[in-house]
Amino acid sequence: MAHFYVYATKLQSLASSGRSMGLASGFLDLKTLMHWSVVVKFESPESVYTLDADTSGGLTGAEFVVKVKREYPEQVQRQIFVGSIKISPRELIHRAKEVRLNEGKYDFIFANCQSWAHTFCREISPDFAKNLPVTIGDCTSLAATVGATVVSVGATGVAIGWAIYKTLQYRQSKLHQSSDTEEDGEDD
Repeated sequence: MAHFYVYATKLQSLASSGRSMGLASGFLDLKTLMHWSVVVKFESPESVYTLDADTSGGLTGAEFVVKVKREYPEQVQRQIFVGSIKISPRELIHRAKEVRLNEGKYDFIFANCQSWAHTFCREISPDFAKNLPVTIGDCTSLAATVGATVVSVGATGVAIGWAIYKTLQYRQSKLHQSSDTEEDGEDD
């Protein structure tokens, strides 16, 4: 039996074109801004595999590099149990190398270590999906959707408000016209 976990470790820095850009430590405590590894603990024989994806170069456009280690990640901040299934270590490694994201380009927000871990776990077992944490890409997509909805509702609200304003102006001008006509009629 193999037990799957997502281990989240702090990002120490982001490497970009040979330079690193440090991030504020408080900002890095968010689970969605951490490096994720999939840790698989086998019962018999007792062993551990850490699988993760990284970039072969910069933060965008570089190739995915899948790493397989026989040790736990260092400086783990969070450990999330994902699920258990029967799988051999050989099948586990084979499946890690066949993840569909491996063929694409690395992107810091939408195709990164988190999305790789998410995809890998779901491809191992669709049941794992309910236990997986939210990725930075999910948060970004949600924020964009909420932002677009607010803008859309805001624009609709402005359009409706403008239509109501114009309708009220029209009615008010009609009222003034009819009161002017009544006043004109009284003078005759």
